[in-house]
Amino acid sequence: MTVRFVELEGVLQRYAADALPPAGERMSALVGARMLDELTGQPPAAPLTVSADIAGTSRAGEGGVVGVAGIPRAVFPALSAQPYDVELTVAAPRFLTRSLRFTVPANPSFPSTFATPAIVDRDLHRAPVVIEGRVVRMAGGVTTPQAGASVRVTGIWNQAPGATVAVPPSPPDLVAIEPPLQIERATATGTLRPLPLTPVALDARTLLLDVPAGATLLRVSTALSLAAGTLLAVDAGDPDRLEYSEIVSVAAASTPDQPATVTVTPPLARAHRTGAVVQRVTAGAAGASRAVTREGLPGDPVLFLANLGGLATGATVQVAGGGSNEHHRVRLFDAVTDAAGYYRLPPLGRVAQLTVRAQSGALGPVTLELRPDYTQASQRLDFVLT
Repeated sequence: MTVRFVELEGVLQRYAADALPPAGERMSALVGARMLDELTGQPPAAPLTVSADIAGTSRAGEGGVVGVAGIPRAVFPALSAQPYDVELTVAAPRFLTRSLRFTVPANPSFPSTFATPAIVDRDLHRAPVVIEGRVVRMAGGVTTPQAGASVRVTGIWNQAPGATVAVPPSPPDLVAIEPPLQIERATATGTLRPLPLTPVALDARTLLLDVPAGATLLRVSTALSLAAGTLLAVDAGDPDRLEYSEIVSVAAASTPDQPATVTVTPPLARAHRTGAVVQRVTAGAAGASRAVTREGLPGDPVLFLANLGGLATGATVQVAGGGSNEHHRVRLFDAVTDAAGYYRLPPLGRVAQLTVRAQSGALGPVTLELRPDYTQASQRLDFVLT
C-alpha cells in the first residue's frame, strides 16, 4: 500500500489508496467488433442494436463499434482452464441481422491478467430492394406500353465508384436465390450446381405443429418413406413459401404410418404453419459446379458466381461448401414486361451500382445507371424507348 500526502483545505492529510484489483476483476470490454456497411466500407449510418449470449452489458458505440462490457471473472469464471465462446447479434434498420462469434482463449494467469480480444472489422449486408418499373415507347408525343420488352442487368459495381473516377462495371454474374442463403459460405469453399428436384407422387404428409424460422424439428403426420438423407419440400403447395431441407434423423413411432418428428438441415429459412404439405423429392443428375466468388451470409438474397452458364430462372440448385448443403430456386436478373409494360426484377442486394438495359424489338435499347436505394423495399426505374 502506497502512502502519500495530499493537501486538503490547507492541511496535509495522509492518503493510502487500496491496491488495484487484478485485471480479471475490473470492469472491462469483453469482446468487440467494428461494423461496416459493405457497400461503402464505412460504419453504417443507421443505429445499431446488439445482444449477446453472455452476462454483461451489450453496447453499441460510436463509429460502428459494438461489444459487451463486464467483469471478466464474473462472466468467465473458469478462464484460467478453458476458453469461452461468445456470440453477438447485431441488427440495424434495413440491414440483415448478423451473428458474430468470438472465442476468448484460456489464460493460465487469469484473473491476475486479462486482455480484451482485439476489435475486428465485420461487414453488415443491406436488406434487399426490388427494382421494378415500366417500359414505354414515345412516338409523336404519345407513350405506348411495350409488352414483351426485355429488361436485364448488364453490369454491376460492388462499391460505388467515385464521382471523378471512371471504373468499368463487372459482369453481372449473380443470381437471386429463393429462399435466401441459410448458412454462411466462404468464397474458398462455396460452390453452386444445378440439381433438379422432382416431387415424388403420392408421397406427401402434413405438418402437425407450427414451426418458426430457424427450426430444425418438424412434426409430420407420417414417417412413411422417410430416412436420413431424404430431401423434403416443405410447404410444397405454396410456391411463395416453398423451401427444401434434408433429413438428418427420424424419430418415428412403432409403425411408420404414425406421426413422427424429423430433424432437418439446414435450419428452416421461413416459418411454416400447421397443415403445410411436406413432400419427398428426389434429386436428378447434377449439372456442372461453379465457384461462389464472394462470401455469403445467412439472409443474403443473391450469390455471386464464376459464371452463369447453364443456369435458368426457376431452376433448383444445390449450394455446398463450408457446412451443410442447401437447396434453392434461382432467378436471373432479367425480366419480360407484361401486357401493360410493367416488369419486376428479383430482390437485389450487395450491389452498390448497376446498369439496366431495356429493349423491345427493333427499337433502340436504353441503358440506365442506378444506385439502389436500400432504405426502401422497392425502387421504381422506368424506360422510355424511341
